[in-house]
Amino acid sequence: MKKFLLITFIFIAIIANAQLKVLSNGEVRLWTNTAGQWDQSFVTFTNEPLSKAYIVQRGNDQNFFVRGDGFIYARGVYINSDARIKTNVQSLTDINRLLKLRPISYNFVDSSNSETSLRLKKAPGDSLIYTSDKNILKQYGFIAQELSCFFPELVNSDENGLLRVNYIEFVPLLLAAIQKQQSEIDELKEMIANCCHPDIKSINSSSLTPLNLHDNLSEHARLYENVPNPFSVNTRIEYEIPSNVYSANLIIYNLQGSEIKSFAINQMGSGFVMIQAYEFKAGMYFYSLLIDNKIIDTKRMVLTNK
Repeated sequence: MKKFLLITFIFIAIIANAQLKVLSNGEVRLWTNTAGQWDQSFVTFTNEPLSKAYIVQRGNDQNFFVRGDGFIYARGVYINSDARIKTNVQSLTDINRLLKLRPISYNFVDSSNSETSLRLKKAPGDSLIYTSDKNILKQYGFIAQELSCFFPELVNSDENGLLRVNYIEFVPLLLAAIQKQQSEIDELKEMIANCCHPDIKSINSSSLTPLNLHDNLSEHARLYENVPNPFSVNTRIEYEIPSNVYSANLIIYNLQGSEIKSFAINQMGSGFVMIQAYEFKAGMYFYSLLIDNKIIDTKRMVLTNK
């Protein structure tokens, strides 16, 4: 009698709050009808961090699954971005806030150590441990509390008060920052060309690429990126100069376009110049290779504090 009542109760509960169907091919389908609050409609528990809680499989390929430690694996993600579903579209200009952020590396709290586990109260008499596998790889990101001071629109919290970050939205912010930086670099190149080398005022920044300014050197002259870059002790700038030139110099400029140091190059062919950090203040600099008073190329280097 008790078994009958229990089965009857379960059957009524399923009919009242959910629909469960087992198909002839073995598939199980489940959906709910007002089964309670949205966060309790469907819950999956796993015993191990690497256990797969939900799997979408086609043939032998598991194309999508969620692990017990909270990691999601998929082949790709598309987010709605059609112009027809957007309003108040504005170009990003205020990206200086990005420079104030503190990127960090971190590991999630290990649940195997009860003293260091992060326990969050979910309800009276209940608790939730937010953790992950202790063998997980190092993570990179931000502290949500710090990020909320500069980009509060990218931070929210769950029902337990745990802060979350929308990292996807950083992509357009970073692109806007790169575009702004490139624009400033182009302006500085033009400033260097027009201010410091009056004989080539007609050359714009877009032509300050290797060899466009000196066609007869187009097959030989080269200026390479300094290594390492950024640097804190010293850095090496390599070059290639053909033997049929009259003079060659490597010039260092500050961000204002003023020349701060010049190296006369007497050895033609392949060579290098060593830049010592103690000769400059930390910051960004430009260096140009001049051959017969013509700029062959201009590149950027960054000196950091030790």
